[in-house]
Amino acid sequence: SMAVVGKCLGITEFSDVALRGYEAIRDESFGWDGFSHETPSYNDMYLQLLLGVAETLRGFRFPRDYAKQRGRGRVDLFKDDPKLRLMLRALLDERRPDGRLMTLGDTHQSHQKSPGGSPSLEIGMNRYPEDYGDRVPAMYRLRGSRPTEYAVFHLDAKAFERKRYPRKGLDLPEVYFPRWMNAMLRHGTGFDST
Repeated sequence: SMAVVGKCLGITEFSDVALRGYEAIRDESFGWDGFSHETPSYNDMYLQLLLGVAETLRGFRFPRDYAKQRGRGRVDLFKDDPKLRLMLRALLDERRPDGRLMTLGDTHQSHQKSPGGSPSLEIGMNRYPEDYGDRVPAMYRLRGSRPTEYAVFHLDAKAFERKRYPRKGLDLPEVYFPRWMNAMLRHGTGFDST
């Protein structure tokens, strides 16, 4: 809310508080590889909150005197914060081929066949299309997910058309998660994948 009020009303201090909050959560809750210090569901939860700040303040310009004093200028965390890209990439890496979060720790296995879409994944499609452009639509097709309000207002209507991946989902690589000290060994496709 500080980010929204700061940007809408041009209150520099509110925008600065929102950015400092973003930086504190990013630095305290996420490791060097972009994964949270918790489980996939926490990774997703923390990231949803931080993406709201990044989206809201994108394009906000701090006044020159404030920018010199605090080291802030025009805000674009998607371009200027390399850790944010890693955090969004982690959001893809912790998924099964059909888009469900992998089961690890307190992240339970979802049995929901066609959940709603994910604003976080759609923000990834918008800001980093080279990482997300083909993968998210493939996940959505496989599970029958519908795009969210974010996609309606921020993505091209053709963004969810079939591209590289067929209906059977993603062929995701096996991944080692150093901070979690876990490896994701992929087996199978679709809803029964592990």
